[in-house]
Amino acid sequence: MHPFQHCKELFLQKRSTARTPRSRRPPPPKTLLKSIEYLDYPEFLDKHYEKIEPGIHKIHYTMTEYRAVIQDANLLLSSEKTLIDVDPPVIIVGDIHGQFNDLINMFLLIGRPPERRYLFLGDYVDRGMMSIECMMLLLAYKVCYPTSVYLLRGNHECARVNKKYGFWNECISHLGDQGETVWAMFQRCFNNMPVSALVATKILCMHGGLSPSLESLDDVRNTIKPVRNPFRGVINDMLWADPDMSILDWRTSTRGSGFAFGSHVIDDFCERFGLELIVRAHQMCLDGFWVTPSKRLLTLFSAPMYCNLYR
Repeated sequence: MHPFQHCKELFLQKRSTARTPRSRRPPPPKTLLKSIEYLDYPEFLDKHYEKIEPGIHKIHYTMTEYRAVIQDANLLLSSEKTLIDVDPPVIIVGDIHGQFNDLINMFLLIGRPPERRYLFLGDYVDRGMMSIECMMLLLAYKVCYPTSVYLLRGNHECARVNKKYGFWNECISHLGDQGETVWAMFQRCFNNMPVSALVATKILCMHGGLSPSLESLDDVRNTIKPVRNPFRGVINDMLWADPDMSILDWRTSTRGSGFAFGSHVIDDFCERFGLELIVRAHQMCLDGFWVTPSKRLLTLFSAPMYCNLYR
């Protein structure tokens, strides 16, 4: 089966398999790793599902919760390679952009970790009004179920970007004097996120796209973290690049960072690295996904009604 067909089945069909009843889910630990703060993770996760209704309903977190979740997650993320290997089956998710209610609805519809394994392609913050809630829930899931939740970095998980496009303002307006401290804690966590994932050795995933400087996947895998605000090079390109079917090769991106790449680049890259599919996010798709004519590259976007443009 072509991997794109497998992806279509993952994303577009309802699964008939029975889900694990909540009472039988393996309970997450009450605390983890070396955080100096104690946190009851089961109770913490549950409170995100207590009030699910349309609109913006900010969740109050204590500084103890911020420190525990972010520090624990940072320790885990820093232990992962910059390119990680992920086993199937896995549900791959595109941009979230602070749309917390949609994130919750996705978990309720498809299944919460560890019932399902998830690979997120980045851009959790900015644009939407509940970026803090998205990050706290996803980081807590990562802490509790590290092999069921994988979090890649997007271009908005860079300080110079999320200070401009909403996350900084959300932290300051919601947390006041402590906002800058919490924002900086998140940035340290972002700097340790992997940039790429290889699923079943044949499906390469990242937030943005390809780089003309990428000669070996080991170049990414062995990049030392933390990576602070990448401005150029392979890591920057993988966060920012876009496919462009109007060209064959490379051109400078109109975004002002990274490159645009055409069909010849995609074909050559897949053949050179033994890949069957490239999965990325980074661009809004009216149907939530878009595939190139060759079916060798799939774009996912998981923020419904993003800027009121699509369902």
